[in-house]
Amino acid sequence: MSSTLVHGFLYGANLPLRWFRLPLLLATVGLSGVCIAVGIQAIRGANHLEKLLSELASQDNVVIKYDMHDIRILSDILTAVAILLAVSALSFALMLSVDWIKSLRRPSTTPTSMKEKMPSIVVPVSTRSLHLQSIILAFLSIWLLALLIPTTIIVRTKSAHVSVFLDSPMESVTPSQLMPDPIYWDYPFLRCLAAAPWFSFIFAFPATIITIIAAHFAPKAQRLDRHTMMDKEQFGS
Repeated sequence: MSSTLVHGFLYGANLPLRWFRLPLLLATVGLSGVCIAVGIQAIRGANHLEKLLSELASQDNVVIKYDMHDIRILSDILTAVAILLAVSALSFALMLSVDWIKSLRRPSTTPTSMKEKMPSIVVPVSTRSLHLQSIILAFLSIWLLALLIPTTIIVRTKSAHVSVFLDSPMESVTPSQLMPDPIYWDYPFLRCLAAAPWFSFIFAFPATIITIIAAHFAPKAQRLDRHTMMDKEQFGS
């Protein structure tokens, strides 16, 4: 009896590991949204800083070049990957939710409390696409990790390249007055960029692992449902 309950909990309704997949996918969606917001904040912060420097330069007749090319590129790509991850995880979570609701509403000759423990032989689309889901999540998780490592290192250890050019060689300028702080770690929006996206990966990685395991056990779930249906037919006859 306990073995049947465990199998029904893990593989019932032909939705393997649904109790683990759905919360992890939803958490991935939420934290990917945070990653998107942080990436956009970093892009806007860099643009705002450059605007302030151009205004300062126009007032003092100097040209200030504040090179944040490395962080700007990483912010753009990180935001794009976070958007892809959020959209993918949301799509997979919606498919799983719809199939789960359908399995609960499916007519059955068994009591209501036993519907999930004795599901039908129909294989939902969220189960048929598990291999594709695992490939997409694995690709995006690895891509996200490949971006997070250099982003964290650059923000923690690197600085912007600042250059000040005078309109006249006879003029003098005090660097402390015109040159902004070049250290990335001193800017809060860049510290967020280095830290916050890691929480997205912390949930995206186990969501990927659980999806891969579910894809591996999907045939087992289908076989379990077929045996269950056969037992019901024999019992009914």
